[in-house]
Amino acid sequence: MNLTLLFFSSFVIALSGALSPGPLLTLTILNSLKKGFWQGTLIILGHAILEVSLIFLILKTGHSLFNSVMVKKIIFFLGGIILVAVATGLIFQNSKADLTANPQSRTFPAIITGIVGSLSNPYWLIWWITIGLGLLIQASEYRIKGIAVFFSGHILADFLWYSTVSFSFSHGRKFIKPKFYKAIIFSCSFFLLVLACWFLTKSFLI
Repeated sequence: MNLTLLFFSSFVIALSGALSPGPLLTLTILNSLKKGFWQGTLIILGHAILEVSLIFLILKTGHSLFNSVMVKKIIFFLGGIILVAVATGLIFQNSKADLTANPQSRTFPAIITGIVGSLSNPYWLIWWITIGLGLLIQASEYRIKGIAVFFSGHILADFLWYSTVSFSFSHGRKFIKPKFYKAIIFSCSFFLLVLACWFLTKSFLI
């Protein structure tokens, strides 16, 4: 696999994953409604920082650590707990919130949201130690240059998709009435709780 094909493969595979609904997409929508367009870009910046750290960890420890059934159980369990915390926090905040007030005080910083949103989804880590690891092995044949090309294609797909989502929702917020706005937030929170239940169940069934 040459570097051009590596970049293209990384971009397409990452885009297919980004298009799938999950905690990070939900939190991007909520932050964009409250704070505007740049939230998507900043959230993915946090996501990218976490992924660079994970790549470093994988290169240092190898794949064997993540093959453990116990490690997988812990990943799913902690992901479920984080999702419950995020969802219940959203429900509580928005049941008390006055949506005409300054929205800046009701969300985590976007970069932190990107990190928490990624960590709350066990499939993010599973993707990295399966598909991501395969691409990383291919990229490592070209050493640092190959890893840089691989990650550039991967993160570019995330930046493009989440920035598009953020732009769409931030520009639509002026047309959204408070009741509908609250309904969106509660719907997103419910979705996160459903994911949390599924992840927690998975942690006991592996």
